[in-house]
Amino acid sequence: MSGLTLGESDDAGDALLHEAETTARHLLAAAPVEEVPHVAAWRDANRGFGAKPQRTRNSLEALLRRAGDGLPRVNRLTDLYNAISVLHQVPLGGEDLDRYVGAPRLIRATGDDTFDTSAGGADVTEHPDSGEVV
Repeated sequence: MSGLTLGESDDAGDALLHEAETTARHLLAAAPVEEVPHVAAWRDANRGFGAKPQRTRNSLEALLRRAGDGLPRVNRLTDLYNAISVLHQVPLGGEDLDRYVGAPRLIRATGDDTFDTSAGGADVTEHPDSGEVV
């Protein structure tokens, strides 16, 4: 995607996130998150390459689980990715290429890998299982 500029969250992103929150509430009123058809399909796909859906949720499932309390407002670009992910029910996201060391790649973890992420607003380091797709 090109032509999008990073910046503070704005009214357009907030409106899309409100729409996504409404969509999520309707989906979750009909079924638990893991039984929403698109989420179930992504869970099956992830199991196919060895991921454990209960341990490593895809971004769509994680966002749907958070939608009841409101989706986070991060910045213009992240807000857009999150809204589109929920509205179209696909795990979707972007990467901050400035934080990469080397080229992005998709590999199986060796068991010695580290994954920098956040949980509860704090930076954390996770260690993917050997063989997990990372």
